[in-house]
Amino acid sequence: MKAIRKLSSEGEFIAFVDIVGNAYPGFNIETEEQKKKFVENSMKVQEENPFVTFYGVFEEDNLLGGMRYHDFKMNLLSTKIKVGGVGLIGVDLLHKKEKVAKAIMTKFIEDYRSQGISMAILYPFNPEFYKKMGFGFGTSISQYRVKPSNLPKGKSKSNIKHIRGNDAKKLLDCYTRIYEKTNGLIEKYEREFQLLFNNQKMKVVGYKKNNEIKGYMVFEFKPSHDKNIFVNDIIVNQLLFEDQESLMELMTFLN
Repeated sequence: MKAIRKLSSEGEFIAFVDIVGNAYPGFNIETEEQKKKFVENSMKVQEENPFVTFYGVFEEDNLLGGMRYHDFKMNLLSTKIKVGGVGLIGVDLLHKKEKVAKAIMTKFIEDYRSQGISMAILYPFNPEFYKKMGFGFGTSISQYRVKPSNLPKGKSKSNIKHIRGNDAKKLLDCYTRIYEKTNGLIEKYEREFQLLFNNQKMKVVGYKKNNEIKGYMVFEFKPSHDKNIFVNDIIVNQLLFEDQESLMELMTFLN
């Protein structure tokens, strides 16, 4: 008999990290140090963030799989609604094709439906599976590969500054103003921006004028040639702006 409940002990998180590591090899959770860091971070997030909770699928004392709940708010046609989010879905390799993932998703949908929440969102790494569960597709995401020199070059980039951790609140303020007038955006919190600065790979620059951020970009460098360390791509992960002036200065910076 399978039971699904909140992960509550270090031992349960340790068992979960092995499942996650095998389910998502790209996460690179392999060494004992990497596993320890994942466990510590996950337990800290669950303890300190009221909007994130980890769950596990148990059969007696064996953990078969797990997931992470996210309590979101979305701007839907200028109305703020609660939205259920699920991520980090993983099933033990020995228990694949035993309907563990289906049990996870059924529990997730039932839990949020019982709260009167009528929308759920996730990243559909297996679209066919989630389509069978009743999910549809959101807005398509396009990726563009552009030479920096082909981007617009304006008259100035004098207001483009490096954004540091002490500006996390100003980043949040900028995002929130955009969120308030953009259909489909998810509300964010200052903690998310503070965590951004803990990732050494990520670079943040912003249009900052009169001590206010009116646009920003989060990017990282990735090698574009496996035998030449001096050739790199700029991967832009986030680009938000409130007006044409801030966008143009960001483009000039990239140019």
